[in-house]
Amino acid sequence: MVPADKECFSACGLIWVSGVRRYMSDTSLIGFHAAYREENGEYRESGVANAEIGSYLTHLGLRIEAIRYFTIAGPNDFLLLTPDKARALGIETYQVDGANITTPSAAPTVEIYADRFVSYSLLQSRCAPFLQPDLTAVKRAHEAAFAEGNKLVGSDKWIELWTPLLDQVKSGLNKKGALLICIETEASLRGQGQETGIYGPSFSCAAARTPTELSLCRQPELWAKDRAMNSIYMWVRNNVEKSVRKRLLEVQRSWLKDRNDCGGDARCLNAVYDQRLNELRAIDLPS
Repeated sequence: MVPADKECFSACGLIWVSGVRRYMSDTSLIGFHAAYREENGEYRESGVANAEIGSYLTHLGLRIEAIRYFTIAGPNDFLLLTPDKARALGIETYQVDGANITTPSAAPTVEIYADRFVSYSLLQSRCAPFLQPDLTAVKRAHEAAFAEGNKLVGSDKWIELWTPLLDQVKSGLNKKGALLICIETEASLRGQGQETGIYGPSFSCAAARTPTELSLCRQPELWAKDRAMNSIYMWVRNNVEKSVRKRLLEVQRSWLKDRNDCGGDARCLNAVYDQRLNELRAIDLPS
């Protein structure tokens, strides 16, 4: 922790950044410069020492921009780290203001905003037919993630951060299929306390009567799974050739019996949904 108005320069800063929890305030003086050696009364940057610092920071998981920031200033200068600059460099901090502490979840790094931006793009496109989210709410969250990330690093760097994530999403879609990726994406956003546009299962909880229905309404982690199952069922019923449809619906009815046999057991319900969704992973609903 570097308290308000206290100094932490050079090696102290490198120790601070290695902490599991990094505490600082708006007025903490945390500064960095290149490693150096003294030669004939002059300070000269040390390539070997700076390479070792770079390796050390890489092992901490920091981006190349952070490594450059920590080593670019000359021996007689410092670059100071502010809470916003830390977030822009991908460094999570706990920001202290008197008795108040802003956690990393309340003030995320730019990488988190990039991940959310791409996740919301997916929810609005490939995931919408499965999950049937409130697209107005998702669009609003999508725009907010873009605005926050762009504000932290500027448009050029912001684009550099989120565009590689699109390739990761494409790879995931190819390996797992849209259905499972969409379930994972919704769960990730919900786990961060973020908007997903999903406020219940596929049915109205006001009409819930059975132990299974009541449990589904109480378990947000089941809502996306139930909505996806319902969307697949409705698509099969309306679009698949009659003989094939009959077989698929028989399997679906058998699955519903297994699901309802869980009663209100949330663990059992999760397992039954996960098993069936994995069996249906190759299905991709049209937009």
